[in-house]
This record gives sequence, C-alpha cells and structure tokens, in this order.
Amino acid sequence: ARCIFQCVNNLRQGTCDLSLVDMAHIYETLICLLIESASLSPSLMNDFRLAHCYVHMKDIILRLENEWINDESEKLFARFITLLGDFTYVGYHELKLPARPETIFDIPNFVMPQSKNTGFIVRNLSAFTILQSIFQQSTHPFLVNIVFDTISSIILTDNANYFLCGENLSPLTEIFYNKSNDVQIKINDLLEFIVFQLKYIPYRELVNLSIMLKSNKHVEVYISKILRSIQSHKNCVKYLIHILKFNNILKDALRELGFIEVLITRLHHFTTLLKKSVHDTNDKGDNMNQEEKELGFMVMEALALLLSHNQKNAKIFREHDDARLTHNIIPYRLCRVAALTVVLHLVLCTGGEDDAGTLLGLIHTAKLEMKSVILKEFLYILRESHRTRTVFQAKRKGCINEA
Repeated sequence: ARCIFQCVNNLRQGTCDLSLVDMAHIYETLICLLIESASLSPSLMNDFRLAHCYVHMKDIILRLENEWINDESEKLFARFITLLGDFTYVGYHELKLPARPETIFDIPNFVMPQSKNTGFIVRNLSAFTILQSIFQQSTHPFLVNIVFDTISSIILTDNANYFLCGENLSPLTEIFYNKSNDVQIKINDLLEFIVFQLKYIPYRELVNLSIMLKSNKHVEVYISKILRSIQSHKNCVKYLIHILKFNNILKDALRELGFIEVLITRLHHFTTLLKKSVHDTNDKGDNMNQEEKELGFMVMEALALLLSHNQKNAKIFREHDDARLTHNIIPYRLCRVAALTVVLHLVLCTGGEDDAGTLLGLIHTAKLEMKSVILKEFLYILRESHRTRTVFQAKRKGCINEA
C-alpha cells in the first residue's frame, strides 16, 4: 500500500517533470483504482488519506484554476469534480447514522432517514470535506458551480447523506456573501430542502447567515450590469421568510439563534435611510435605493412572521424599543402597510395594549388615507383578539363616563 504514498511524495517533491494537468490525470487514475479496490480492502484508501492526498488534490485544482485557459480546462474540471463526487460514495466501511442529530428544536414529525442502499450513500467524508473546501476557496464561476452542484447532488441523492456528513454544510454558508447571486440561490434551495424535506433545522448553517446578515459587509456583484451590493442580504432574508412559513417552531429556533436582534439591526438601518431619503411622508420614495427598499420590506415581513402569535419574540422586540421605532415609520406612505403589519402582530400578543393605544393615537393627527389604513388594520385586530376587544370596550366605557 505504501506505493501510493511514494507516488504522491514524488509528485509533491517535483521529482517527476509533470505539469499540473498531468498531476490531475494521475489523481484521476488513482481515484479510479481506489473506487475499484475499496470494497475489497481499506488499505489503499487509508494510505491515500495518510499521504494527505486530499489536500494535495485540492491544491492542484486551485492552482489550475489560476491557469484557466480554454474549454479544455472546463472539461478537465467537470470530469475531475464529478469523479471526486463519485469518490464520496466509496469506502470499505459503512458510516453509521447518529441515533439522534444535534439540534436546538425538533420540527414535528422528524424521523431520522435510513439509507436506501442504492450505492449512493456517503462513505468517504474526506472526499466530501475536500469538495466543500474547494467550493470555499474557488472563485472561477464554472468551478464554483460544478463543485456546488456536485455537493448538492450528494445531499439530494439520499436523505441520509446530510446526516452521514455530520448534518453540517456550514462551510457553504461561511462564504455565502462571497459567491454570485445564482450560487446563493442554489445554497438557499439546498437549505430549504433540509428544512422542508428532512424536517431538520440546520442551525450551524443558520449561525453563519446570522453573523453575516448582522454585518454591513457587502460583496458587490454585477447582475445585468447593475451594481447590487445588498443582494446577499436579500437572499438571506428571503430564505428566513420561506422557512418561517413552514412551521411555527422555526420562530423559536431563529429567536435562539439571535435573528430577532439581527433583523432589528437591519430595521434600524432601513429607518435611517428612509428618513435621510424621504422628506415628505407622502413621497413614494423614488429617491431611495430600490434594493434598500426591497430589503427593508423583506425585513419587516420576516419580523412580522417572527412576532405572529409568539409572546417571547414580541417581548424581545419590545425590550429593544423597536415597537416605538415601527410606530414612527407608519406615517411614511412608502412602508406604511409593512410597518402596520408588524405592529398588528405586536398588538395581538400579550402586552399589546400600549401598542393598540399608540396606533389609535395616530388617527388623531393622520390624514384621511392613513386613517383609513389604520382603521382597517384595527378592525382586523378586533376581529382576531377577544382580549383586545375587551380592553377597547373598557376604554370606550371610560371615555363615555368621563364625558
């Protein structure tokens, strides 16, 4: 088995006068050999790993990326990455599924999936890890896409594969903002599969999204020749909105992961831009950056979903004094409905009496259109909440008695 170690050692030391492409071809041959022999003995696979071949392969791929020449390079990468994907299914020993995966909350009806025994079960974690590492460090669009598609295919092929890989795709979300819009959407689709299909909350991946969403670091990506520096944040919040609609337990999970505070930060950012850009509350906000507007609306939609029928989330929101912040932007025609929706869910939660009072107070100074919108929202609140109806009737009687 030491022959593999000696072969790779010669490649590293440059004792053979070989180009990077030649080295890649040698590794292709070695992988094909290992695929054929792995079911008979683990010796060659172990030697391959101990010789640090996975890291060497990654280095060769990334160096070749910098020497990208023509369509032949694409064919080489497509063939090599596909072969590396096939290599993840190869191993003498089967990997064991955990009895129960680590999680912060269980989505109802979660069941640990069992492998289908179709031959597409992950057995080689080293190969899978290297694929993720190449994805993190690569920059060429073709290579980034072919590597991600390979990773995605592995996860989607069998529901057990995500858990065999340690229920951890956090390397993909660590560099979420460094990838193109198309790749970000693909990452979101894969994370949605984990929630919707596997009924598992990918908390490690979500932690990375939370950290990056909180930061103001933007990667400037040209899409249709337009500089869209906040597209990454929009993609992230869009994902949150989708999973929040799936099951109420996600509201608790995202709270524990700090997303309420993160979205509050984004709401403050939107409010600051709103007040700088819109000087007339009836203005439609044409002077405001369209991307910033869309992100602001998405943030308010996500907050409304988090607050809906969730007392703990509403309490955190109020503790940050963001109920007042949201009330203050209701007069702006641009975001009135979105802000009112957030306030509506606050009122429907326990302790929403003050919010209801503030909302009614706005009517006294509001113009006709704004009064109409607020009253419609308040009628909905009265229909939905017996508690609010009781409080409203008590205040109404008090006003009559004073009169």
